[in-house]
Amino acid sequence: MDVSAQQTSDPPQQVQTQQPRSKVPGQAGFGARMLARHGWEKGEGLGARGEGIITPYNQILDYSNGSGKAGPMVGKVTGGKKRKLDTDNDGANDPNLPSRVVKIPGMLKGLDVPAEIDKGLAKELGDYFEREFGRLYRVNFWLERHGGNNEVFVEFTNQVSAMACVKNEGGLEFNDNLIVARFHNYDRFDGGDYE
Repeated sequence: MDVSAQQTSDPPQQVQTQQPRSKVPGQAGFGARMLARHGWEKGEGLGARGEGIITPYNQILDYSNGSGKAGPMVGKVTGGKKRKLDTDNDGANDPNLPSRVVKIPGMLKGLDVPAEIDKGLAKELGDYFEREFGRLYRVNFWLERHGGNNEVFVEFTNQVSAMACVKNEGGLEFNDNLIVARFHNYDRFDGGDYE
C-alpha cells in the first residue's frame, strides 16, 4: 500500500486562527461590542425605555454635492432610525387605562420652591415617591415663574404605581401639606402641557 497516495487524497486541513478583536475605539464593531456588554441587543432601541435609535449614525463625505459633478466636499450624517414603539404594551397612550403621570397641586405650599430645588428637592421627592408607591422615571415642577402654581408632576414607570399614588388613603403629608394626586394625561405631559 502506497502511503504517499493515501496522504494526498485527503484534502489538507486548514487551521483557522482568529485574531482577537481590538478593544480600541474606532475599530469595526467597537460600539456594538461595548453596548452588548451593557445588555443591548441588535434591533433594540437605545435608552431606558428602548425608544432610542436602532441604527448608528454614519458620516458620508460627498464631493458631488448631490449634483453628480465634482465640487466642494459636503459632509452628511445619515442613519439614526428609531424603532417604532408599541405603546399598547405599557399603556401610556391607551385611553382605557389610567395615565402613569400624576399631578400633585398644593404639595409645596409654604416652601421657597426655587431654593429647595437648588438644594435637591427633585431627588428627595423622587426617593419619597419610589419608597411609597413604586419606581418612577422623573419628577417635574411647574413653577409660578413659568405660569404654574408650584405643582409637582411624577411620571411612574407604570400605571399601577400611579394608581397607588392617586388612591393613597393613608393621608401622606409633605411639609404639612396633604398629598392629593390626580392622573394627568401622558401625551400632554410629554408635550409640556401641564394644565
